Amino acid sequence: RKKIYGWKGFSMYLKFENGKEYHRPFAEDIYMNVFLKDVCLRPSCYQCPFKKMTSQSDLMIADFWGVGEVVPNMDDDRGTSLLLIHSQKGEEMFEKMKTGLKYAKVPLEKALKENPRMLTSVPYNQDKEKFFGELEQLSFPKLAKKYAPPNLDNSPKAVIVRVLRRMGIYDKIRGR
Repeated sequence: RKKIYGWKGFSMYLKFENGKEYHRPFAEDIYMNVFLKDVCLRPSCYQCPFKKMTSQSDLMIADFWGVGEVVPNMDDDRGTSLLLIHSQKGEEMFEKMKTGLKYAKVPLEKALKENPRMLTSVPYNQDKEKFFGELEQLSFPKLAKKYAPPNLDNSPKAVIVRVLRRMGIYDKIRGR
């Protein structure tokens, strides 16, 4: 994912060994369409054992979805990380590395409000089995068109709505 157009409008970028490059906004890339519609994820993405606050890790890092609502001055549209500290060792590690970092401490409930994937796995896409079942018969572009048709409306509003729906918060924001 490349952030030439910002974090909210990221793009697919590949650079090959021969120096050639591929670059498309996420809404125009067929793989990204399939990925963002949760059709081709690994099985562990649907049943991740680490989606809980009782992690055995010292630190947990994620994208800070909704940072603009919690800490507006940290939303530069380049991406902000969310760091959860789970242990004393994690606290010591953070103390050693925080020099030079721009950070803000926020209440856990605010940090998690727009980050449902910190606690729950991605909902299972029922088309996943059909998609992989037809992988040998159809080309990837045909599979993508069949199981993850692109949304051709790439206006800023449509892109934001798609991202909010993917996060599972669109209806909540709309009061539904």
